[in-house]
Order: sequence, then C-alpha cells, then structure tokens
Amino acid sequence: MSKNVGIWIDRKHAFVVDVGDGRGHLSRFHAGVDETFPPTEESRAKHPYTRNDFVSEKTLERKSTMERVDMYEQVMKSIGSVDAVWILGPGEAKDEFENHLRTRHTHGVEIEVTTSDKMTEPQLIAKVLKHFAEPVEIRR
Repeated sequence: MSKNVGIWIDRKHAFVVDVGDGRGHLSRFHAGVDETFPPTEESRAKHPYTRNDFVSEKTLERKSTMERVDMYEQVMKSIGSVDAVWILGPGEAKDEFENHLRTRHTHGVEIEVTTSDKMTEPQLIAKVLKHFAEPVEIRR
C-alpha cells in the first residue's frame, strides 16, 4: 500500500496530513518564531539605551532561518518513507521545503507543489484526501 502525505506549510507553521489509512491523520508543527512587539512604557529601562538594546537584523534573520530549518527537519522525520508528497502553502516556504526535501529525500518520491491560501484543518484534510483519492474504474 502506498503512503501519501499532504503538507500545508508557511514560515511559522506546518500541518501534515497522512492519508495512509484512508481517513487522514493531522499533525501540527511550529517553527518557534516569535513575534516581537515594541516594549511598553513600564518595561523600558530608566536610561534611553543600553548596549543590549540592539540586535542586528542579520542575527534575527539567521535565528529565524534556523528555526524554520528545524521545523522542516521535524516534518521530514514525521513523514518517514513516503511515495508521494503534496506540498501546499501561500508563500515561499513551500518552495524552500520542496528544495529541502529534494536534497535529503529524493529516492522515488513524487513531489507536487501547489499554491494555496490558509484553510481550516477539516478543509485541509478533505482537500488532501480528495487529491490522493484513487480514480474509480467505470465498468460497463
């Protein structure tokens, strides 16, 4: 029996739908990327600036990239050995994950990428189940 997986992914979250049993099992993954908000007046220091107030943009980008790569690795470990992967997502993360998947897991895996907007978990499960549904033979 073939194992097919649908993955909805963006830079902060990934949802993996395993349709191996025909029902669709959903797993969630988070990149750990935290939104930063400006400090409130009460949380500010008495001095206008301290030496630790500034973090370079390069450092923040590197941290974000590493957290995303860690999420990609977790998703890859969760899917294991598969026959087909359908990657959905709204932005560049789906293409990044496809490249990550192709460089590490390319032996006989059919990979398809589709642009898709945010959807609820039941909608995602239904869409993946419909995508991987085996074609029905019509006998006359």
